[in-house]
Amino acid sequence: MQKQQTPHTPELKTPNGKAYDIPAEGSLGLLALGYVGLMAWRAKKIEIAKINSKKGS
Repeated sequence: MQKQQTPHTPELKTPNGKAYDIPAEGSLGLLALGYVGLMAWRAKKIEIAKINSKKGS
């Protein structure tokens, strides 16, 4: 049986080396990054949904 991996939000950095906080609603900058940005946004949405479901329980 294959173990299901939980997606984690990758750490993206700005050109000056600072960490970029991925907004839940997305951004044009993430879209401009293409696949990497899309996957980072999806992972952030999943992370937020898990946090919200734990709060609701």
